[in-house]
Amino acid sequence: MGVPRLAAVEFPLGYLFGPPGDRKTQRQVLDEALTLFEEANSPGTVKHLPLDWPEPEGIVALEPPSPAPIVDYLLKHPLQIKHFFKRRVPKLN
Repeated sequence: MGVPRLAAVEFPLGYLFGPPGDRKTQRQVLDEALTLFEEANSPGTVKHLPLDWPEPEGIVALEPPSPAPIVDYLLKHPLQIKHFFKRRVPKLN
C-alpha cells in the first residue's frame, strides 16, 4: 500500500513548508500541494514540487544529530513496516 497522493518537496527535515517566517515560500508550498490534491486523478500520484531551499547551504542541518526512535527500530526490524501502514504500531521494546 502506498500513499494516496504525495507532494514531495526537497527541503531539510522539519522544514517541509520552508524556513520560519518565509511566508512567500510557505504559501507556495501550500498552493502547489493543494493544486496537486485537486488535480491528482489516481492513487499513488507523486509530484515533486519545483521549489528550491531559499537559504544558502549550511544554514540548516539537513540531518538530525541522531535518527528518530522509529527509524532505529525499522532499521533493526524492516519487516515490521507493514504494521505501520495498517496503523498497528508494534510495542517498542
